[in-house]
Amino acid sequence: APRFWWPEFDQYKIGVVSQSDSPMHTLHKQPLTQENFEYEISNYYLDYLNTCILQFKEGRISKDQLKNDLPEGFLQGRTLTLNYANLREMTLQRYNHELPQWQFFLNTLLTSIPDIELLGLPENVLAHLEIKLFPTCEK
Repeated sequence: APRFWWPEFDQYKIGVVSQSDSPMHTLHKQPLTQENFEYEISNYYLDYLNTCILQFKEGRISKDQLKNDLPEGFLQGRTLTLNYANLREMTLQRYNHELPQWQFFLNTLLTSIPDIELLGLPENVLAHLEIKLFPTCEK
């Protein structure tokens, strides 16, 4: 998710464990491309950032200077651990949020967990997120 989205997510602290990827480790791996950003940035700015990364590696600028120039759309990965109660609250509070990243996040989680029925989400929430429950098989 982009840098601007994570502070919104960080409101959920109780029962949520989050480990983020360091931006500095990402910047050391390879030159930045458009795929490292939520939205396209100008090629001029992309070249500027890659020049800054080289200057940082050479010790000519500080880590803070480099991080300061990263746009908020820079993508950062995190590993999350949360429970059904956390996910239910996040879904109820954010399913119709104006940031499309929330719908993507919720859709990704809700379509990958077993027993989504245990969340007890109202039908209108599931319909808004376009989540379809699988019919229960009868024995």
